[in-house]
Amino acid sequence: MRVECFDSDIGSAACENMLPVRLFAQPPRDGWASCGQNIAHRISVERLDVPTAAKDFLRLSMGVIAADRGVLRTKSQNNWNRRIELVVPVEDPTLWNNCAAKVEAMLQFLSGDLWSVQFKATHGQIGRDDDKRRYPDSNEVSLLSGGADSLVGALDLAARKATWLAVSQTSSETKVQRNFAEIASAAEHFPWTHGVNIPYKADGTERARSMGFFGLAVVAATSTRAYHQQESVRIHGSENGLISLNPPLTDARIGSASTRTTHPAFITQLQDLLHSVGLNVELKNEYQYKTKGEMFSECLSPKLLRSVVQDSMSCGKSGRINMHCGRCVPCIIRRSAFHASGIQDLTKYQNNPTGGSSDFWESDDVRCAVLGSGRYSDTAWLKCSMMPSLAKADGIDRAALIDVASRGLREVHNYLSSVYP
Repeated sequence: MRVECFDSDIGSAACENMLPVRLFAQPPRDGWASCGQNIAHRISVERLDVPTAAKDFLRLSMGVIAADRGVLRTKSQNNWNRRIELVVPVEDPTLWNNCAAKVEAMLQFLSGDLWSVQFKATHGQIGRDDDKRRYPDSNEVSLLSGGADSLVGALDLAARKATWLAVSQTSSETKVQRNFAEIASAAEHFPWTHGVNIPYKADGTERARSMGFFGLAVVAATSTRAYHQQESVRIHGSENGLISLNPPLTDARIGSASTRTTHPAFITQLQDLLHSVGLNVELKNEYQYKTKGEMFSECLSPKLLRSVVQDSMSCGKSGRINMHCGRCVPCIIRRSAFHASGIQDLTKYQNNPTGGSSDFWESDDVRCAVLGSGRYSDTAWLKCSMMPSLAKADGIDRAALIDVASRGLREVHNYLSSVYP
């Protein structure tokens, strides 16, 4: 399916097998999608001086978000892998078309789809066209989702006295995100939203949503005073090693069924793309070699973590039920981290392993977690399931990654064993 993005509504209309997307504005008429209006507005309101390449990367990330939501997996030949033809307007189409192959390979790894990406000249502008500019005094940016891992990352930045800027994709966790930014002493907090709007029931898998988060982070990082003084600005994506790697718990889960926001291969590809278009930012996951339980235990502000961690949201289904389901894989890893660290888990879960109900143990995720975590010491199995996805990752210790996956699965195994009826 073709998804073409526009900065105006001239010369296009909805037609069969084509979705027109209006970037940074409301859809002009029926049949159009839209994405990014809030972000463009906030860039202007905040008076941010964003480099051309960063604005073009934002355009790309918004186009990817719209395509990921607008192209339905149910209409693909196998009900999963899609063919997506994406056209994005940018200020420097020559530069970006020279990088199109890198973009396509990166997106294919991220979402499991076949992407064809083309860039055309933009006719629109993002930000103010006057000289009234403001430069945030931060030299580090951190993605603050409202989850427990991003909370630990924020608290550790505060404990190290970093001058950092928090970036959030607003959701039902907006209040929590704002509170975490405040208690972790963020110099500023940008709670932005991509605001994607699809003119029909959108696809719910959202495997490429990470691009939206990084699009916001790159805008924030490149608007800082440090960046405009030719310094490299670090962007932190804090996530424990097990979730980052997302090893398949069973053979049936091999493939693109898991998100890969901080997977080393994706980060390698994204970092290469950003450098190729001249953006001097560094992507970093400080916790790539730590389990979630280790993140809890080794947090530099243990008392503060214990007082607020129950407010964090880890559930993969929270948007639908507005609480932790208690039995999806992220919830199980969360519960395992509390168990491993000895921190009391005050989270309210919809489903629990005890109490007489069989709903928890009958969950497919729980069954897969039982099977997969039981093989935590099977190094050969871990290597076989993980190594193919790590082949193109740079600057990593593959043996250490296998080890952190093993330790993470052991945390899950120990937790599930402790509550098995």
